[in-house]
Amino acid sequence: MSGGGGITSLALREGGTVVLGVFGELDLLTGPELVDVVTDCLSVRPVRLVLDVSAVSFCDASGLTALLGARDSAVQAGAGPWQGYSRRCCGS
Repeated sequence: MSGGGGITSLALREGGTVVLGVFGELDLLTGPELVDVVTDCLSVRPVRLVLDVSAVSFCDASGLTALLGARDSAVQAGAGPWQGYSRRCCGS
């Protein structure tokens, strides 16, 4: 579990899959933290990376940009197909 500032994350590895849970706000300040955490997760060379953002309480355009960057990194690392899921988008 990591939590340096605005987001907290928990990565679980099961077989070749890494499930990354992200908690808190995803915005201009925390987007780079997400990119760093995804990079760390990809360093173990998973077959698939699943990003659970169901506990993200707020996400602005910068957060969406970070999510797209994370997806691109995962696809380039061969950790696809990309899967992400959330019960809500952009807060509220």
